[in-house]
Amino acid sequence: MRDGDSEDKKLANDIIKRQERLENERSSQDTIWTMIDELVTARRARFDIGSLSGVPDDQVAGQSIYDATSAAAIRDFVDGWQSQSANPLVSWFLPMFRDARAKKLYSAQKWLDKARETLEILMADSNFYEQLNVAYGDGVSHGIATMDGPEYHERKRKFVVIENHPRAIFIMTDFAGDVNGWYRKFLLTARQIIAEFGDSAFTESQLKQLTSNPWRKYPIIHAIFEREERDIRSILSTDKQWASIWVFEDKKLLLRDSGYDEIDLPDTWRWSSDVGYPYPTSMAIDAIADVSGSNSAMKGFLYAAQLSIRPPRMVSEALKGEVHMTPDGETYISDPGQFVKPIDFPKQFQIGMEAIGAMRAELQDRFKSKLFSMISDRAGKMTAYEASLVNGEKTAALIPITTRASGQLLIPKVNKFFHAAVKAGMIPSPPPELLQFSNSPVDIQMIGPMAVAAKRFLSQQGVNAFIQLSAEINKVWPNVGQSIAETIN
Repeated sequence: MRDGDSEDKKLANDIIKRQERLENERSSQDTIWTMIDELVTARRARFDIGSLSGVPDDQVAGQSIYDATSAAAIRDFVDGWQSQSANPLVSWFLPMFRDARAKKLYSAQKWLDKARETLEILMADSNFYEQLNVAYGDGVSHGIATMDGPEYHERKRKFVVIENHPRAIFIMTDFAGDVNGWYRKFLLTARQIIAEFGDSAFTESQLKQLTSNPWRKYPIIHAIFEREERDIRSILSTDKQWASIWVFEDKKLLLRDSGYDEIDLPDTWRWSSDVGYPYPTSMAIDAIADVSGSNSAMKGFLYAAQLSIRPPRMVSEALKGEVHMTPDGETYISDPGQFVKPIDFPKQFQIGMEAIGAMRAELQDRFKSKLFSMISDRAGKMTAYEASLVNGEKTAALIPITTRASGQLLIPKVNKFFHAAVKAGMIPSPPPELLQFSNSPVDIQMIGPMAVAAKRFLSQQGVNAFIQLSAEINKVWPNVGQSIAETIN
């Protein structure tokens, strides 16, 4: 874009001002996230968006974490959740025609089954499942995950998705609390900026400055929002429903004015939603007080243990500098009045460890880390029926979480992989008889292990209650229980 264009300058300034306002609005949330990075898990402690940065690369992250129980619990929960919801080893989604007439067409159903098989292969070949694990972790720790893509990578010859760092994404919401705008702020080197936007985006003096130090990093803003005014008859990218604006913040320069279709938008999953405030809580945020207490307790315990192993000593002044505390060290005393005595402290390590153990158990409950090992952790043998109940109960407890994750992230990503595969010619054209239903949508049904177990558990609630009641009655009145069984038969 030309530097002298007044409209370009105005648009760039508007984007920068809105970015500053979004950063101010999120400042309190950033404070909470910093506590998460310092006390709960350091997995996202490294970041730099120019105006805000985390732990530098040359420093160790997580130095304030004395008890790693929360970080380990988050990892256990995330891995268990992904293995039970969406992983490449199982079929976890099922596309279905909404129109009943389309369902009856054999050729249409065969085409849809083939499309599903192709999608499963493409998604497994991509980095989707790796990034999904990161997204689940972001949701549990920071409460929000925003994923871009898929986009076909020509050199890698596969689709690629990107899970953005929570700090890099600033969101906007509409009156209903739904996300309707994304401002992404990140750093690019001068060399990367020129390679992406070309020499023509800059004046001669700006280009000279950038090329003089190609490795210097600059903050770039990528704003995505719905246009208020546009020509719906135009095919220009600047008249698409969603604006895609790139701005060089330091230079206040508009780098690119383009647009997105709705299928190109990023997908944001929020752990919870609150109308009036865009940023959600999370499992880690809800447990921050308990985590802080556990950290303090563990820090004190480690300090006490160190005092016990390496206690301070009282040394007579005559022996100053002559005490050898190394293994097999010898200190020679010529005067009986000279001494080296350790200061003994009360030792109640067992009580301290029991208190810390109780805190850790409570944290594991808060992070639901044992939810996916309920069957293996249960003492004694279980019948297949009891195992089914336990499995169904654990998955039913996650329905509020999994419903949001499916609706806001998983299902949108399946749809976008489908559209990207069609665009790339990887899915064959539908049979001609299906064209009459082109306006009828295809719904995505979740059929992963967790979804199936939850549906089965909830659908059998009445039957399970009746069986349990019958068993209790049979203990007291065997004949009544037998009569019930005969009646059912």
